[in-house]
Amino acid sequence: MFPYATGFVPPCPAVYVRIVDNRRNVPLPRFLALIDSGADTSCLPLWVVEQTADLDYELGLVEGYDGRKRTEKFVRILSATVDFSDETGTVFVTGKYENLRLLVISVGLIGRDVLNLHSCQLDGPGLVCRIGDKA
Repeated sequence: MFPYATGFVPPCPAVYVRIVDNRRNVPLPRFLALIDSGADTSCLPLWVVEQTADLDYELGLVEGYDGRKRTEKFVRILSATVDFSDETGTVFVTGKYENLRLLVISVGLIGRDVLNLHSCQLDGPGLVCRIGDKA
């Protein structure tokens, strides 16, 4: 279990993420990602993309919460290993993903495309959350 990020109002579930592009053996910088069960897709912060060379990109159509559609930039990782950890770097779960498609925005998000592959427990009153392997 790991604590909610209290630097946000209100506090929210968040986890540190480290992604490795297995095909190219390219590690991305570790970043904080909000756990967003309302998001269809997971997102990379722009600063991570700017600090990582040799990524594959594609454009894709997205629909915002307001219903407007627009074309946005995605990073595509064909074979990825993702570590989920707390602020000390203690890894709680590692996932392997094929064809990971990550929208590039200002903050990191873990959306349903990844959350649905794990068990996820959110305890708002206790300000803690857990991501684990599906039983």
